[in-house]
Amino acid sequence: YSDASQSIYLSLPEDNISQIANYPNPFDSRYKNTTITYVLKNDYEVTIRIFDLFGNIIKTAKYPRFANPGGIQGVNNIFWDGTNDNGEKVAQGMYIMMVEVKTENKSIRKNWKIGVIH
Repeated sequence: YSDASQSIYLSLPEDNISQIANYPNPFDSRYKNTTITYVLKNDYEVTIRIFDLFGNIIKTAKYPRFANPGGIQGVNNIFWDGTNDNGEKVAQGMYIMMVEVKTENKSIRKNWKIGVIH
């Protein structure tokens, strides 16, 4: 016998993507990853690009529609280890993450700041 469990309801966003965040932020890439999280209204193709402050793309990750995690309806959690596309650790500093969602008829882009410390 146990007490009744409480129900938890996830309300889906009005926008196609919402609640973009990462934690910890800032993060020390020598010891841990950061978790990038966002909520999708439906299953979509998602591309995440991380830029330095000069506008150079340092990391790109693509998630096809229905990819779990990355392109599924609801909460998606992606990990970044603080490396660039060549597998090298990035320098300490501020980075801009752009999350692009491709729907049936348009692309939506949202930005977020990520701090890397050493």
